[in-house]
Amino acid sequence: MDPDEQAIISSHSDAWMARGGGIDVVLEGAGLDTEEMTLNIGPQHPSTHGVLRVVLQLDGEKIVQATPVIGYMHRGAEKLSEFRDARQVMVLMNRHDWLSAFNNELGWILAVERLAEVEVPERAQWIRTMMAEWNRLLNHLVFAGSFPLELGAMTPVFYAFEERELIQDLMESATGARMHHSYARVGGVRDDLPLGFIKRSSEVLASVRVKLKDFENLIMGNEIIHARTKNVGVLPAEVAISYGCSGPVLQGSGVAMDPRKDEPYEKYAEVEFDVPVGRNGDAYDRRARRWEWRQCCGRGCEF
Repeated sequence: MDPDEQAIISSHSDAWMARGGGIDVVLEGAGLDTEEMTLNIGPQHPSTHGVLRVVLQLDGEKIVQATPVIGYMHRGAEKLSEFRDARQVMVLMNRHDWLSAFNNELGWILAVERLAEVEVPERAQWIRTMMAEWNRLLNHLVFAGSFPLELGAMTPVFYAFEERELIQDLMESATGARMHHSYARVGGVRDDLPLGFIKRSSEVLASVRVKLKDFENLIMGNEIIHARTKNVGVLPAEVAISYGCSGPVLQGSGVAMDPRKDEPYEKYAEVEFDVPVGRNGDAYDRRARRWEWRQCCGRGCEF
């Protein structure tokens, strides 16, 4: 900055502090130089452990380029797994995704069972399938409630977490843990279901079914959600496939790919459900997983 300009600002600042008021400083003839700014988003994670980092190039408020930096993994699970046996590794697996702990530990146990050619009793397979779907619904409720927070809508999260607590309590009664269940075991599960679990499950299911329509109206019918997700980030099906997308991202582009259908495990081959897909491949459709609420709760919750 030119010394004369700096002197002008300093004198005005002294006057501002003396009077306790505010002033506007206008430098005649001074041009405004602009340049692109590099901004780091992350590394971050919903639980702040550091999983994703995005490096942004900004021109004002416009994102010129976004470069995802992947490869972050908290706890060094890969290296730890090299020095632990299958039982010890499981507690690392269910921490890969705090919102789907049981589903992650189940994936690990299934891999071990296939390698060891272990047969699992039918009852244990049904219990695992039920727990996986309860955990899937837990995940959906957190996502559905938290996602609007990023867009400026605060109310939905308070509704979604009420039903989530019912499911958390239900799973805790069987597993002994609220999040990191460590319930699956090679060859089955740690314990059989507690007395009254099925009856309580029916009651929780009935309660959640009643609220699903409210959730959809509150969230997917929200004008804030419409304005900030429709026709945003459109990803055509062919592009999604060529990029190796999966899950709700691929389903949002209209591709009904789901391992539970394509390569059924446990008892999914004996369960009737549909794979929800989007039509436009935009950010709104990538929330097509919202329709999995209905599938998780069974066809009886259609409305």
